[in-house]
Amino acid sequence: MKISIPNNIGSDLRVLPVGLAEAVVDQLFLGTSKTGNPKVTVRYVVTSEMKTEDDQAPTTVGENVLETYSLQPQALWRLNQVYKEVAGENLPQGDYEEGVLEEMLNGTLKGTRWVLLLTTELNQEGKEQTSIQEKKYLKD
Repeated sequence: MKISIPNNIGSDLRVLPVGLAEAVVDQLFLGTSKTGNPKVTVRYVVTSEMKTEDDQAPTTVGENVLETYSLQPQALWRLNQVYKEVAGENLPQGDYEEGVLEEMLNGTLKGTRWVLLLTTELNQEGKEQTSIQEKKYLKD
């Protein structure tokens, strides 16, 4: 399996305020999980200013939020839900080379607009991170 690492997937992610954020899908990347299983990571870019209690907090516009979907057969239903919401149909069946799948997903999902309900949780290392609790597709 050949994996391409892009220049800026957003490794320096800021913990964002809890609440609603408008965002656009910027890019989808194929990769592998820590256990070696295939996954796709969706990078959202926040397009709205989020409300915070701190008037001196930096802007949230332009910040990245990542969401990961397993490509294991038993977990594909999650990615299929998102794809179907945008495309109006299920993920096309078949066997895909990585580049072809990545191109197909980007062709359908890149540039779509969403409202994200963000929350803060602890990751496996015990550090706070922003995660998406819920999302709603904003049809054009």
